[in-house]
Amino acid sequence: NHTPELTGHNVNIPWFVSRGYLIFEPDFYYKPGKTYQSIVDAVNGAAKKLEEIPYVDTKRMGAQGQSFGGYATNVIATGTTVFKAACEMAGPTDIISEYGSIRFGGSSNQMSADIGQRNLRVFPWEHPEVFIENSPVFHVGRMKTPLLICHNQNDGGILYPQAIELFMAMRRAGKPGWLLEYDKEDHALYEERNQIDFTLRVEQFFGHYLKGAPAPVWMTKGIAVKDKTTVSGFSLDAAGVCSPSCEVCRQLSATGRK
Repeated sequence: NHTPELTGHNVNIPWFVSRGYLIFEPDFYYKPGKTYQSIVDAVNGAAKKLEEIPYVDTKRMGAQGQSFGGYATNVIATGTTVFKAACEMAGPTDIISEYGSIRFGGSSNQMSADIGQRNLRVFPWEHPEVFIENSPVFHVGRMKTPLLICHNQNDGGILYPQAIELFMAMRRAGKPGWLLEYDKEDHALYEERNQIDFTLRVEQFFGHYLKGAPAPVWMTKGIAVKDKTTVSGFSLDAAGVCSPSCEVCRQLSATGRK
């Protein structure tokens, strides 16, 4: 697709290229039972290679993905330090709880862990350490990357509680994170109004962390669930702070937020 369009799952490459971003899509080659570490190794290796390209600013890189790409983004956010910010949609985070869940259609998620995309090749009751090692939620304590999560309650494949587990763990650990949920949407966004909303929020999120723009109100103050259909929070918060650890907000404060 070479036409700028709205984002309903993975970011639309032409849209973000037209706004000054370079987009790089790495390939992941992962070993059975080592999916998490394989992704970490692949991304770190790709980042080192990008450092050789003079027009790539490797100090201001972001990551985004949906579904299994969302899982990879959760891995990147919890297992690497090369990205300034990350955004994931509908990604698994706890393979133990996912293993015991059933999709809306009635099928089990066990095959995804056994021989599917998770590719663990063991059972959790025999090797729980493999499931823990490959579940991003268990690595939140060392997390350094701000994360924007989008997950919808009607997602019948990767269930909504996966996002809740990660978001609540991040809150408890004091990590900067935001959770978006669009009513009546599934594994991706299909309604145009929701695609517009998500595209704008992703652009503001990366605009803040990668381009140094002030954070919008929805990042500094949040939007209550009861207000989300009437309050957008898109306006930039000239005096706000998105998180106590945000370097961008500190720099903006030091320069008078010009």
